[in-house]
Amino acid sequence: MKLEITIEGIPLITHSINYTRKGKEYTPESEIENERALRAAVISSLPYDFKILRGPLKINLLRFVFPPNRGTKKNELETINNEGLAAREGKPSLIECLKSIIKAMNGTVFVNDSRICSIENFGKYSGLNPAIKIEIEEVKQ
Repeated sequence: MKLEITIEGIPLITHSINYTRKGKEYTPESEIENERALRAAVISSLPYDFKILRGPLKINLLRFVFPPNRGTKKNELETINNEGLAAREGKPSLIECLKSIIKAMNGTVFVNDSRICSIENFGKYSGLNPAIKIEIEEVKQ
């Protein structure tokens, strides 16, 4: 089964755990809100008759599209206008993007993230239509 999910809007990214001065771990309330909102967006974008994926999985496409920054260079803006997307550097990190979406899909789209065998076409971009686009399928053994 192949599943395509598109979450429109600026991607919500949850960051790593923070620490107090005394070394205690905590998660800010804003991060918890982002996590809940991202999970809700994933659930609402699933088809009506969706059944949770249980087999080995392959993510064919995982694309995070953010709006251009204020300080975006002129040539990068031209690339965005001509091609629709331009490679993006800077924050948030690509790993934070990956962790947040996998965490949101864990238990809702697939049973466990340990089922993921490979990720292809994985990137972070700037574009005029911010979104998260995912294509995932079960691997036939």
